Amino acid sequence: MKISNRSLEKHIYGSYRTEYDKGYMSFCHYTEEQIEYFEKVSDFWWVRANYTHSVTIEVITDATEISFDYKMWERYDACDTMEVYVDGLCYGIKYLKDMPDKGRVSFDLPTGQKTVIVYFPIDRKVWIKGFELNGSVCKKVKRKKGKILWMGDSITQGFGTFRIGETYVNVANRELGYDVINQGIGGYLFDERVLTSMPVCTFDKIIIAFGTNQFLNVDFDEEVKKYFTKLHQLYPSVPTYVLTPIWRRGDEQMQAKLEEAREKICAVCAQYPNIKTVDGKTLVPPLEEYFYDGLHPNALGGAVYGHNVAKIVSGK
Repeated sequence: MKISNRSLEKHIYGSYRTEYDKGYMSFCHYTEEQIEYFEKVSDFWWVRANYTHSVTIEVITDATEISFDYKMWERYDACDTMEVYVDGLCYGIKYLKDMPDKGRVSFDLPTGQKTVIVYFPIDRKVWIKGFELNGSVCKKVKRKKGKILWMGDSITQGFGTFRIGETYVNVANRELGYDVINQGIGGYLFDERVLTSMPVCTFDKIIIAFGTNQFLNVDFDEEVKKYFTKLHQLYPSVPTYVLTPIWRRGDEQMQAKLEEAREKICAVCAQYPNIKTVDGKTLVPPLEEYFYDGLHPNALGGAVYGHNVAKIVSGK
C-alpha cells in the first residue's frame, strides 16, 4: 500500500507545520516567525530549531514491513538513531552512522494488527517521501484532545540519550498519550523573545525545562521574570509544569548556585496560579550512571526522567 505525502499528513504527530521540497516532506516544531528569529540571533539555535526530533509517523496496520525514502540535513551526531516502536515496545533501530544521507529505509514488523510509531532522529532534519506498507490496513492513531507544548534545552531535545525513543519527552508521551510539540533546542534558555502565539494548535498542557544553561548569569532573575511574564500573556490559563534543573556534575559551590536558581524559578512561578513547579532533583537520580556526560541524561536517565514526569503530569 503506497501512501501519498498528503495522505500521510494525518499520520504525522509532533509537527506544527509541514514543509515540501522536490517531492519530499518534512516537519517543523516552530512558526515561521520563530524560525526567522532564530536565524537572526544564532546559527546554533537556528539549525537545531529545524531538527525533527519527537516528530513521529503513527499508524495502526497489519503490515509486516514499513518503508520510505528519506534524505537528511545537518547531521550533528552519528550516534543518533531512527526507531520503530510496536505497541509501545522498541522493535527496530537504525543507527545514523550506518545510514547514508539519502536513501530508502525499511523496518520489519510482527504479524497481526498493531500500533506502529516511527521516530525521527534527535539531531537531524529528515525529509521523506514514498511511504509504503505491505499490508491492507492503515488507520489513524487516536491521541488525546489538545497537545502538550514542551519547551527546553538540549535535554528536552534529547541529546545524550542517543536513542530517540528514550528521550524523556518521548518516554513520557508514550505514557501520557498526547500529540506533542517539542521545542527543545540544544543550548537554549529562558528567552521571552521567541514566545509567540501558535494559532494552529490548542495546548492542553505546557511543560518547561530551562535553567541549566544560564543559572550562572548575573541577570538570571530578570531573564526568568521576563519569560514568565510573556508566557502568561500568551497562555494565562493553560496548566503549566515547570521542571527546575535536574542534577548535574559539579562542586559544592556550583550545586549551591544551581539550588539558588531553582528557588528563584519557583519564586517567579508562584505568582501564576496555572503554573506548578517540579523539583528537578526528584526526577533523575543524582548518579553518573544515569548521565552521558554529567549533564545530559543517557538512555537510562531519559527513561527514568520521562516516567517520573508522566506520573506528575497525569496525577498518578
